[in-house]
Amino acid sequence: MAEGEQRRLAAIMFTDIVGYSALTHKNESLALELLEEHRKLLRPLFPQYGGQEIETIGDAFLVEFGSAVEATRCAIEMQNTLTQKYATASRDQQVQIRIGIHLGDIIYQDHKIYGDGVNIASRIEPLADPGGICVSEDVARQIHNKIQEPLVKIKTQQLKNIKQRVEIYKIVFSWEKQVRSDMPQLPTGLEQKRIGRAAGPPGKITSIAVLPLDNLMNDSEQEYFVDGMHEELITDLSKMGALKIISRTSVKRYKKTDKSIPEIARELSVDAVIEGSVLRAGDRVRITAQLIHGATDTHLWAESYERDLQDVLLLQSEVAQAIAREINIAITPEEQAQLASARPVNPEAYEAYLKGGFHWYRQSPEQLEIALEYFELALEKDPNYALAYTGIASTRFALAFRGVVPPRESLLKGKTAALKAMELDDTLAEAHGVLACFIYWSEWDWTGAETEFRRAIELNPKYPDAHMFYSRFLTSMRRPEEAMAEIRRALELDPFNTLFQYVDGLDLLGMRRYDDAIAQFRKTLRTEPKFPWAHRGLWLAFQKKGMHEEAFVSAKRHFALMGNSEVAEALERGYPQAGYPGAMSLAGERLAARSNERYVPATWIAELYTHAGEKEQGLEWLEKAYQEHDPLMVELFVGSSWDPIRDDPRFHDLLRRMNLEP
Repeated sequence: MAEGEQRRLAAIMFTDIVGYSALTHKNESLALELLEEHRKLLRPLFPQYGGQEIETIGDAFLVEFGSAVEATRCAIEMQNTLTQKYATASRDQQVQIRIGIHLGDIIYQDHKIYGDGVNIASRIEPLADPGGICVSEDVARQIHNKIQEPLVKIKTQQLKNIKQRVEIYKIVFSWEKQVRSDMPQLPTGLEQKRIGRAAGPPGKITSIAVLPLDNLMNDSEQEYFVDGMHEELITDLSKMGALKIISRTSVKRYKKTDKSIPEIARELSVDAVIEGSVLRAGDRVRITAQLIHGATDTHLWAESYERDLQDVLLLQSEVAQAIAREINIAITPEEQAQLASARPVNPEAYEAYLKGGFHWYRQSPEQLEIALEYFELALEKDPNYALAYTGIASTRFALAFRGVVPPRESLLKGKTAALKAMELDDTLAEAHGVLACFIYWSEWDWTGAETEFRRAIELNPKYPDAHMFYSRFLTSMRRPEEAMAEIRRALELDPFNTLFQYVDGLDLLGMRRYDDAIAQFRKTLRTEPKFPWAHRGLWLAFQKKGMHEEAFVSAKRHFALMGNSEVAEALERGYPQAGYPGAMSLAGERLAARSNERYVPATWIAELYTHAGEKEQGLEWLEKAYQEHDPLMVELFVGSSWDPIRDDPRFHDLLRRMNLEP
């Protein structure tokens, strides 16, 4: 234990004024007047119940008590005092506070207190209603039958960085309406509130990770809505050029994590972390965001915002702009215009769009089909919904690229949707990005594709998918240094994205840096052992190094994880009989036979036959792939699988017809 450090059990109270931040922006002099009045009213109450005021940050009190009962009685008198004081005051002259109380172990040092006891109390307070009190189960157990007011359990909450789930109770006052026990009540109007504690300036914040938002609805079917709110907040923050934001794919791994904030910040290389929650009641939505300094786990600021569902995009924009103000990030006029462009949404269309995005991120063929249905439903509700068209385009591209459906029809429909999205909103980076993918992988228009990739990145330099896909384009064009720069930029924005890590390995493979590629694929598999594409990367790299047994094992794992068990079994049968070439040949035959029953990308079959040394079969299936406009044909120029047939005149003819010849 450090010198001067003391541990003890204490009841910790956190308070804050409801709507104080909004009032400060509207009428600073009135806000300061009410703040001082509230302090004069409440401070005399603390010592009457054995309370010690530890810290005052802005409008927030942090108070320590030796007894949970006394802390609760003090909180009740505080709320009664404020209610009586402002009973006849006009709405803009009233002061309401939220109070949170927890009983736990604390560390006392240098006249400040730290520890889980403090952290839990600070996370309970935002759950209280305006004018209300929320307490943890530890406090509820102590005050049972010792106060007159009833206790109502409102939820079991997984608090950030606290391993155990915490039961939350609210105290019901006589003046309150009948309380729903499944969620806190939502007031009417837009509301903002500030909480927090600070331990000194944290230094300049230029990079942030927004952790997955908590679902306060106690309803797993609302996860799509919470995930959608999380993505929207990241998207809005990404519009600020001076701020580095980590993409959703990399932060989702911290959902319900027990890692500390400093650990997370260190892993993601960010200065600060945003925690938050989403609460929805009918057509009202409340988002709470807390800013935490990464290295010190210091809570710097928090705000809650509420609006009707139709104004949810404006709500997200307000949260993003508030964060920017708090960390003193400069916003250019162009960025300000983007953030201010949020418009009301059709609630039914918006919900369908969020559900589509929820299923799209799961990426299995079945989930992609469900996503497509929801995006199309969003258009039924709002035919001018540009993002829904982008969702359709992205889903059709994914279905074709993954070999689920024949590419020609799906890619044509997808391109049509992308163009419609751009017609409705030409500033959508996602629309330009997916259009570039169609032009590149389907139409083989290299100039047109690069124009759209560059436009997508110009519109949103922090759009990691555009950087990743542009990297693949540059690799195919034999511009390896530029390709590596783009994939590294994508990984900077989304460091734990396994697809991006795979593309990094593919770029190394295209440069014939086989050992580096193997190291990259193995790194990916250490965090995601069942990621099939990393096994494919190992297969190709091992084959080029002549490590046929390792290549066979990796190929088998790839097809098994892709759900192609028949191909994996064919490899297993072929290897003992005829080694690596025999295994590849038998797998090619199996896929070729299956192609008579349902669609199989011709490049998959051509690749297996080429690895088997059966050049005629490989070239025959590549010709079929050309006729189908198979997306993977763009790999011909640099793909290591095609080295055995690269000198064949028929291969050169394919390159010529695709405008890929040097």
